[in-house]
Amino acid sequence: MHYAQAWLQSYPIIITRADFMWRFIFLALIIWLGIYLFKRIIKEARSHHAEASQAQDTEAEDMVQCAVCRVHLPRSEAFLVNDSFYCSKAHIPNK
Repeated sequence: MHYAQAWLQSYPIIITRADFMWRFIFLALIIWLGIYLFKRIIKEARSHHAEASQAQDTEAEDMVQCAVCRVHLPRSEAFLVNDSFYCSKAHIPNK
């Protein structure tokens, strides 16, 4: 018989309650860490998917130019007077 085998047989492995408890705690922590990381990855994937779908839902709005100061602004925020767009009421000429 080999020397190492003889040594192992002479000292049988005894697992005490404390050893078992530490192994159980270590295993529980590994499982908890795996679940935590899995949930975190899923949450990040869902948020990226939501951002991407939200970006696709928004449509670009037509931009118009103010007749006075030449500032570009969305059509919905501009004032249309006599076929000219203005960025504020102060730029609309008084007649």
